[in-house]
Amino acid sequence: MAASEASSPTVAEIVARYYDLEHEGLTADVALYAELARRAQGPVLELGCGTGRILAPLARAGASVVGIEISPPMVARARARLAHSAVSPGQWQVVQADARTLRLPDRFALVLAPLDFLAYFPAQADQRAVLATARRHLLPTGQLVIDVSFPPTSLHGQPEGVLVHQWTHREADGSTITKSWVREIDPAAQVQHLRAFYELAQPDGLLRRWVHALSLRYYYRFELELLLAGSGFAVDGVYGSYALEPLQADSARLLITARPDGGL
Repeated sequence: MAASEASSPTVAEIVARYYDLEHEGLTADVALYAELARRAQGPVLELGCGTGRILAPLARAGASVVGIEISPPMVARARARLAHSAVSPGQWQVVQADARTLRLPDRFALVLAPLDFLAYFPAQADQRAVLATARRHLLPTGQLVIDVSFPPTSLHGQPEGVLVHQWTHREADGSTITKSWVREIDPAAQVQHLRAFYELAQPDGLLRRWVHALSLRYYYRFELELLLAGSGFAVDGVYGSYALEPLQADSARLLITARPDGGL
């Protein structure tokens, strides 16, 4: 490489840099959360807020929001996004923290675990820790929303062990960045292992590659309901889309809403 290793972005920085490029077309979940925040009439906590894709629109809609994110590059981008939004600085906060051990002094009317956030925790102990965090930070009448992919649709017919092109983007300096991925599914563990390859082709012909490996747990409806019940929640809604349509065999998403059951 022409540049030194010290000047090369980390994998976390690359993932954060192109996160919005991958998700810019996703707005249906933002519309749903804005409506739920309006109904909740109280502060909103988002677990895994990323670059602030959801947080910023909620703040612009008038909600008081707090975002939790463990990745420093994501936190930096979320704070920059909120700082440049037309919202009061006192209306939002982005905290770098682990959702499993989070302890904030505030309680919230709405807690969001959006876009497969819970999938990033394959171990049941970690899942319970995240749900304990959500319950601890909810008001007694507050609501938790979980959004994960629905396995029969999201996994059926998907390629395994094959490099799949996801997108290609041209930078202002003429470089081209391409993302591809390889999927491997472990049905016994209910985990899909993904390796994402980011390849940057520079105008001078040099090629850089970053590999982002992650393991995502996938959930079925009644498993998730039992997990919530064992974590002190009462499920009050099960849906198959951001329009809150009933869960069907061909639904793309599995959304569950729940409230503290008062038993813990």
